[in-house]
Amino acid sequence: MKIKIKKLNENAKLPEYAHPGDAGMDLFACEDLSLKPGERGLVGTGLAFEIPFGSELQIRPRSGLAIKNGISLVNSPGTLDCGYRGELKIILINHGDKDFEVRGGDKIEQGVLNKVEAGEIEIVDELSETSRGEGGFGSTGTRNKERPLAVVISALINDGKILLIKRIKGDFVGLWGLPGGKVEKEEFLEEAALREIEEETGIKSEFKEHLSVVSEHIIEDTEKKHFILHVCELIPKSTEAIQKNEGEVEWFDFVNIHERKHLIIPSDFLIIDKIVKNKEKNYFNSVIKKSGDEYVQMRFD
Repeated sequence: MKIKIKKLNENAKLPEYAHPGDAGMDLFACEDLSLKPGERGLVGTGLAFEIPFGSELQIRPRSGLAIKNGISLVNSPGTLDCGYRGELKIILINHGDKDFEVRGGDKIEQGVLNKVEAGEIEIVDELSETSRGEGGFGSTGTRNKERPLAVVISALINDGKILLIKRIKGDFVGLWGLPGGKVEKEEFLEEAALREIEEETGIKSEFKEHLSVVSEHIIEDTEKKHFILHVCELIPKSTEAIQKNEGEVEWFDFVNIHERKHLIIPSDFLIIDKIVKNKEKNYFNSVIKKSGDEYVQMRFD
């Protein structure tokens, strides 16, 4: 690709590749600059660039300056867009412990020409699910292990009945399960339980108690998801559920819920039976394996 360059200063030095096949071209300062430790400063190259449409010139630190003097870029890598026609100036920073002097004509950074594609923006209601999910900064840790997702499970009970939702998205599509969802950042468990039940069913409720914690693994082929389920009991302020985008809602009678066991998410049925009804203990381990279209409960103890 051809790069057109205009000299804005007669002392400016044109970029050059040090060796055939090098990815980066050396860029040179066109002015002096003094940087104390911790300081940053702007140094001009005396050059303006016209690079091909659909490309960018990435500005990257020089490894030699970095290891010997601690000199780098504040915005590494920097980007020179194809539509920019002003002087290329570079923001240097001194991470070293000594003063650093830049003189006109010094190699300061390198430029790498890359092709780029413009993305087409599409607004959606849902994003596809991945094993990483919303894990961000440091979420994989030094051993590349993801942290389990904290989820609140709301057991809404009224007159011997419990409210379930027929799932229409995510895991367990087509099965009935307890309302619930992710505990948001800076949100208390009680707040999450009340919010989730109202968002999914339209029912306002009161928080009664935290019943138990379930550490649940869902295994599908080579993918493994880990959730920490906080099971909470709520008292409804009304019983008229409104079907929302999470799925159909229905009150299940405790007396005959065993007859409908095959319609319910395996671990949710055990949560209802062992935790909500019988208050057996305050911690369980759960493992569910998906085999074809079936979910098999491998462990719940």
